[in-house]
Amino acid sequence: MARVLIVSRTNMSGGNVCIGGLIVQGAKNVRLLTSLGANQPSTAPFQVGEFWDVALTSRPRCIPPHVEDMLVQSATSVGISNNIVQDINAVAPVYQGALSETFQGTLLTPRGRAWHIERSNIPSSSVCFWKTPVALSLEAPFGKPKYHYNTLQEETYLPFVGISAPQPIIPAGTLVRLSLARWWTPEGQQDEHCYLQLSGWY
Repeated sequence: MARVLIVSRTNMSGGNVCIGGLIVQGAKNVRLLTSLGANQPSTAPFQVGEFWDVALTSRPRCIPPHVEDMLVQSATSVGISNNIVQDINAVAPVYQGALSETFQGTLLTPRGRAWHIERSNIPSSSVCFWKTPVALSLEAPFGKPKYHYNTLQEETYLPFVGISAPQPIIPAGTLVRLSLARWWTPEGQQDEHCYLQLSGWY
């Protein structure tokens, strides 16, 4: 059994959800899949801020950088965090500084296009925590919520995939969770990319 703090719950296709967790002992990020390796249904009980004792097995044939995939064999709720920011900071590495430095500096940052990674330079994981150096402002181009990140040196829009209601401003200094979407080939292109997205904030 592993003691897991639930740190994200994001929308997926087909009405399913992606559940992100942090194993407290060892600060290992995990993605809690069903015992068959599928995303959790929307009825899954795991909520952000809860602690669960979970029996986990590794997913066969994980495709980097999504090495966090784990199969849930059984799970028992054991409480709620009194301070999730404190609990995360106590055990997990947190990036501070420019967004481009996250994910071990592997992000490609084309101006006017979504930030992403390519197979030629893959980070060791697909999720990380980041303390925002500037405020992020909510915008909704094409009806999809995105957070605008803008400094004197770099700028991009972060798609928000969490299930919580977006707030207009995420203040500077906020702890957030970033993730890389699964490998995908955009229309009109030949190469697969993993695109940067915002899973949630605390």
